[in-house]
Amino acid sequence: MSPFHRINCFFCASVAVLISPSGAAWAQAPGGDGSGTVGITATSRSEYAGSQGQTLSLRPSLNYQWANGWFAGTERGVGYGFAPKSAGPSPAVQYGVLLGADLGRKAGDSDRLKGMGDVDARPELGGFVSYALAPPLRLTSSLRYGSGNNSDGAQLNFNATYSMEVAPGWRASLNASTSLANASYMQSYFGVSQTQSGSSGYAVYSPGAGFKDVSGGLTLSYQLNPRTSINTGLSASALLGDARTSPLTQKPNSISGSLGLRYGF
Repeated sequence: MSPFHRINCFFCASVAVLISPSGAAWAQAPGGDGSGTVGITATSRSEYAGSQGQTLSLRPSLNYQWANGWFAGTERGVGYGFAPKSAGPSPAVQYGVLLGADLGRKAGDSDRLKGMGDVDARPELGGFVSYALAPPLRLTSSLRYGSGNNSDGAQLNFNATYSMEVAPGWRASLNASTSLANASYMQSYFGVSQTQSGSSGYAVYSPGAGFKDVSGGLTLSYQLNPRTSINTGLSASALLGDARTSPLTQKPNSISGSLGLRYGF
């Protein structure tokens, strides 16, 4: 697979990006009616969850947050965030609903997926709840439903982000998260049906619901000017449970890295 074989515009990568200080908010310029960001990020990651191979991708992004709570963009999807009216510009509690997308998986992403067929991209409905224990630390949980071969896959994510200014213009964020998935999601991405077994050579495998993965990472941002920042990140993840023992899993532990430029308006 050649480098930069994809230029993906992610509709909804994760809710953690929505409210993490290392995400869109870091490069936003203040505005009375709302604010937005545009950027581009180069990412090195596994070809698919559990793959031994790595791939490079170039991902553009465009996001906007209205002052009334609505948001839309390639990273966040489309949704609405609620907060207590008396909480001010940075409320401790945030919660909301969203419409995003699961991008699926192509059999051509890796030689190891030959005979498995595609997992088509699907729209997802979801919601999130976030609580700031202290200004640097925020806890988030999110639920997304609609992914997988039968459009009934679900994921529940728990995330903790600690963000701090480490030097003038420099900001660091530490992140830890874990995800659970239902049986439908696990079957779509880690299972092998009777038909797939005949075409791929893998043994039939029927994973159940449970913990899917755990991950941690570090993001470092440098503010070039009030509107522009450079962001770099490194993260490590490990598959858990039935995802880890799937016949498709070559390497249950993986490392990914990113480098991006973001402009706030």
